[in-house]
Amino acid sequence: MLKKYIDQSLLSSLLVDATKAAIWVWNVQTGEVEFNERWAEIIGYTLKELKPISINTWLKYSNEDDLKISNAALEDVFTHKTEHYCAEVRMRHKNGSWVWVLDNGKVLEWTDEGKPLIVAGTHIDITNQKEAQLRAEKSEQNLSQIIENSINLIYRIDLNGNFTYISSTWHKRMGHDVKAATGSSFRPFIHPDDLPRVNSFFEVIKETGQNQELGKYRLRHKDGTWHYFESTASPIFENEQVIGFSGIARDITELVKTSTELTKKNEELERFFTVSLDLLCIADINGYFYMLNIAWEKTLGYSIEYLKSKPLMYFVHPKDVDHTANEMKKLSTTHSITNKFVNRYRCYDGTYRYLEWRSFPFKEFIYASARDITEEVEQKRLIEHLSYHDQLTNLYNRHYLEKITKTIIKNENLPLGIIVIDIDGLKEINDKYGHGKGDEILINAATIIKRNIPRVDYVFRMGGDEFVALVPCTDEHELASIKADIQADIDRSCNGDCHLSLSFGSHAVKSVETEVFNALKIADDDMYADKQKKRAKAHN
Repeated sequence: MLKKYIDQSLLSSLLVDATKAAIWVWNVQTGEVEFNERWAEIIGYTLKELKPISINTWLKYSNEDDLKISNAALEDVFTHKTEHYCAEVRMRHKNGSWVWVLDNGKVLEWTDEGKPLIVAGTHIDITNQKEAQLRAEKSEQNLSQIIENSINLIYRIDLNGNFTYISSTWHKRMGHDVKAATGSSFRPFIHPDDLPRVNSFFEVIKETGQNQELGKYRLRHKDGTWHYFESTASPIFENEQVIGFSGIARDITELVKTSTELTKKNEELERFFTVSLDLLCIADINGYFYMLNIAWEKTLGYSIEYLKSKPLMYFVHPKDVDHTANEMKKLSTTHSITNKFVNRYRCYDGTYRYLEWRSFPFKEFIYASARDITEEVEQKRLIEHLSYHDQLTNLYNRHYLEKITKTIIKNENLPLGIIVIDIDGLKEINDKYGHGKGDEILINAATIIKRNIPRVDYVFRMGGDEFVALVPCTDEHELASIKADIQADIDRSCNGDCHLSLSFGSHAVKSVETEVFNALKIADDDMYADKQKKRAKAHN
């Protein structure tokens, strides 16, 4: 009876094939259910293996907690609150893992009494997208901790100027309540004389779609005093349209006070302190410091007299000397403030600090300001590392693989060897010994895999118990050798309670026309075949 709904038209069949969707049709009154073959394939079965099929088949393989969600969504359709049924649910795969499914449906026929009779819908496998979402949420949590501990004020505002987010620094440094500010306009906190310039700052970002910097402006503290800030901001895009702004504001109140006091002393320093400053200096044309402020001592650890006794290049990181010399050469041909450039200066303890410079030549002197951005550079590196690395094994993650897919397959890398590795029985180990043991096995597996991959260019943890290695200039024979080396390492280094067993799959990409994830699918199928052989051997 229900089969006709699945095989209703050629068009629906083509759409199903194109979207890899599974189809289900359910007689609500009798419990009779009809699935297409893709429905069973999503959870690792064939329809033949699932027989006899009824509504209980769905209940058996669905996550118990998610059934509550799907049942509630169905009830809304049955009571005419909504027209369509939609829910994200987990189903138990044949291999024991959970598969995320986007479940959509609609009532096709009602009984004469107004009860639902025939309901039809689709299942689409969204496991990869859902796992990526969960990883992104974890990464966002880590980034949030970094942001909340920053001394700078981090904010987002919409096009109307209302805060949609503001970090806890708003309370710590300015005394204002974060919750009260969220959803309200930033404008009442800006000094009236600075407000036109701040408004113009955001208008330029909106019109150009580019990052902008805003120098000295004033924000009102809760106690009524005014604090000076400088800010950088970027546009937030949605559907290629600017919908708001995100930025960082840095409190420069003390810096402004210092600058104001120094500018009163003489004309020479007045020109110098027109630049927003942290580390302040004047250098002569021979490359020696002529004057420095106390921030240099605090930042680098050298006395001011010692800094003045050496050429300024003496303190520059060897790899930055040529770059710094080129920037200084530009000063001899310009009479305006140079664009910012960054180099590294050696500290008294032998470490290096990143300094961001702006300079202005005047007669025989160079007036310059440098800002210590070491913390910002390290935060940026940390954020990038967290974005592209798995936190448990420190290997690259799937996000990084997606980033390099357009550049990895090129002639100089061919043949490009792909190895897919899966830990056998990790779920059972977690259930029996706890996730601590499972994490230990994952770390052990990552270590062994990495040390047996030649030219360790790209080794990824794809999530869960799966690893991928991309090895340039490696054919099938070499791939077999690598897999054998990894297995030999396990046999050699693992004792009786190691519990580490791996299944392998591989594929050698020989054409630049090949798409990475298509090649990965071939290697993954090869790995799954290896796993099936092991299971068959174990049963025998």
